Amino acid sequence: MVKKIQEFQKKFDDDHFSGWNNIDYNEKLLYLSTALAGEVGELANIIKKRHRKKIHGLAIDNLKEEEYTQKIKEEIVDVFIYTIIFCNSLNIDLEQEYYKKSEKLKIKFKNGSTKR
Repeated sequence: MVKKIQEFQKKFDDDHFSGWNNIDYNEKLLYLSTALAGEVGELANIIKKRHRKKIHGLAIDNLKEEEYTQKIKEEIVDVFIYTIIFCNSLNIDLEQEYYKKSEKLKIKFKNGSTKR
């Protein structure tokens, strides 16, 4: 399933960002790591605001819980998109690497580690 998403994203990027393939490898790494960090930051900021509202009883943003949930979904998808673009740029088969990492984690957790 992830392979299909990676293929879809590659086609999307080829159709909309045709110059991307001409960009230097180091420039791609810098851009994508910064973009990914930015999206994770946006996700964290929404969660921070939601939490601050709950612990302090603030009503300054007037957002309902469903609206926070929708914003969180959107940011998680942005993080996912940049992760897919990053993997495509580095020729990483995310699905395959996911399963490899899962096997390592099974062994690690079986041996009592709680660290990822």
